[in-house]
Amino acid sequence: MMIEKLRREYYFSIVLFVLVELILIVLFTFVSLIYEDIFSEGLIVLLIGTIGFWYFTMMRIRDRYKKFMQKRFKVTTLEHKLNYPHYFHKKIRIPLFIWGKGYLSKKRLIPKRFIGFVEGDRAFLISELNTIQMNNHYEILYIHRGYAALIKDLNQKSYLIHLDNLEPIE
Repeated sequence: MMIEKLRREYYFSIVLFVLVELILIVLFTFVSLIYEDIFSEGLIVLLIGTIGFWYFTMMRIRDRYKKFMQKRFKVTTLEHKLNYPHYFHKKIRIPLFIWGKGYLSKKRLIPKRFIGFVEGDRAFLISELNTIQMNNHYEILYIHRGYAALIKDLNQKSYLIHLDNLEPIE
């Protein structure tokens, strides 16, 4: 329930950003056609507004994630898998939408925080959780795109898991 709400808020923030930017671009085009002499000033205002609204959207998503990550979670099932490779070759570093860096491997974007260790140009990922342990209390360290999470158990061991496998402890 909470995970679906977080996912809806994430997509709502992105869609809202795109819609507001489209409205601003149409408005800018209309005003620049009417008043041709203020094209450069309007373009500067549009760029500053876009950067400011993008920053506001990023901070909104980050705040929602931080509020969500302050809770403790338990693993209910392990039926949803992430299907990340065990290792990949680091070639192209890509900036992520919200924050951080990632790598592209076989058309999958892998965040830098999911990398356990590096050996030359090969990067090995943190292992995915395969068994439900007796001490089933975890905290989320990082959420990637509303479906993948880096979690830490009480013994400070990190795992990767799909968010649909988690349930908040009340």
